[in-house]
Amino acid sequence: SNSFCTLLVCVRAFVMQHEQKQEAYRVEAQLTGMLDKCFPQCVKADFQSAKELTSDEALCIDLCSWKYFSTHKAIGSALARSQVSPTGEPEPKPVRR
Repeated sequence: SNSFCTLLVCVRAFVMQHEQKQEAYRVEAQLTGMLDKCFPQCVKADFQSAKELTSDEALCIDLCSWKYFSTHKAIGSALARSQVSPTGEPEPKPVRR
């Protein structure tokens, strides 16, 4: 029984660690997507010569990132409501007993 409990603790720790890595990957992918979309759209080509963003560039990035994250949140909510996975496959319905 003691070795089973130890195994159970190890499995739970592994699952939690795996879930944390998945969440970190999702956050990183979302931030990368937002940067790939908003930075070229908002920041002038000569950004390396400037030390700071202009107020127009900062405002553009603020609005673009808000739209980007709002859109992704809406899509995620719609997917959750329709019970369709991100791959497009229908999620299995729970079996009622």
